[in-house]
Amino acid sequence: MAKGKRRAGANAPVRPVTQPLAPNRRMSRSALRAKRRKQRRRRVSAVAAAGIVLAVLAVVALVGGVVAHNNKPNAPKERTQRTLLLEVTGPDGSGRAATLLAYDPAPGRASMVLIPPHTLADVAGLGNVVLGSALRLGGPRTASDAVSDLMGVVVDSTWTLTSEAFAAMVNGVGGVVVDVDTDVVQPLPHGATRLLIRAGPAQRLNGATALAYATYVVKGQDEITFQARFQRVLEAVFAALPADLADLATSFAGLGSGSRLTWQPDQLAAFVAGVRQARDADRYEPEVLPVSVIDTGGTSPTFSIKVDEVATLVRSQLADSIPPNRDQGNNRVLILNQVGTPGIGTTVARKLRGEFRVVGTRNKQPFDKSKPSVVVVFDSTDPSLAKARRVAVLLGLPESAVRIGTQRQSVADVIVVIGADYKQ
Repeated sequence: MAKGKRRAGANAPVRPVTQPLAPNRRMSRSALRAKRRKQRRRRVSAVAAAGIVLAVLAVVALVGGVVAHNNKPNAPKERTQRTLLLEVTGPDGSGRAATLLAYDPAPGRASMVLIPPHTLADVAGLGNVVLGSALRLGGPRTASDAVSDLMGVVVDSTWTLTSEAFAAMVNGVGGVVVDVDTDVVQPLPHGATRLLIRAGPAQRLNGATALAYATYVVKGQDEITFQARFQRVLEAVFAALPADLADLATSFAGLGSGSRLTWQPDQLAAFVAGVRQARDADRYEPEVLPVSVIDTGGTSPTFSIKVDEVATLVRSQLADSIPPNRDQGNNRVLILNQVGTPGIGTTVARKLRGEFRVVGTRNKQPFDKSKPSVVVVFDSTDPSLAKARRVAVLLGLPESAVRIGTQRQSVADVIVVIGADYKQ
């Protein structure tokens, strides 16, 4: 290689390639027009695409709104179950036998909860009395309220039959045939007895003997044992009543003054027919109210409910009849009568019962008719104050009636002290 000349290779300097800043004049105009046309096409395409996107978003929003609307929680389920408290009274007006019947036409189910008459309850205006006495002292409505508070359910109607009216209903269907589990003996003066009914299967009973068997307590036993007897007789009566609804209503209307019913006869007829159909379809649950014996030392034992077992029974058979919000916790109300007006606790309890559990009514001694009503809760949290304000609204009291108590207690979550400003 000659000196001063270098061979081209990897280490040789690379001459940069220069591009003209602009093409020749003729190409520049045509290219510019083409470029502008291309830009216009891009802008149009972008606008069209944006429009399509917006349209799609609008459709999605609309569909989403419809779906959201369709997925809103349904309105509260309409209650279809109805309950009836049936009681048979003795000569003095006390409850001799009682049962809470329920029927729901939607699933075609029925239940019978047999209630021992000597079950203790805190009865508004009466204090702690047995349910049989609540009927005698306060009438069917008071007994109904007591059962409602005791079990925590709505009682839609009451049907109270004297012993004579019950016997007349049995005689009206020509008597009933039941399996009799024990001899029924009638005590007589001077220690004598008379056999009324002999034990045995398929015994035909008239009105008087059916009632005697349905309420018979064997010596040495308590009234819990006769609940199954009352059940057998009542089911046999229902089965023997007329099948036609009009005839059934007529038979109820014909029981006279010994039958007190808060429904119309045709409503009772439809209800009893439903209970009967549910039993025939094996969609019927009879059960005795869970109670335990309280030893009072008297001749007739008294009973208290087994709270947890009653709650289980209610959830199983009467869940549709639990009032809304009633069992959502911390809503027990104790009512104190500060003015001494008879029966005022009963009216207050009825205004609250649909949303709160009334755990008792008491007199607040000494009476003072000058003080206003107060609604007391025991903490200042929003839920507690909201409950107190709701109680005040239901009773027609001003919000200023709400107070925060300083002494904690476990009897109730809200205490209402009824004063002179309360309007019944």
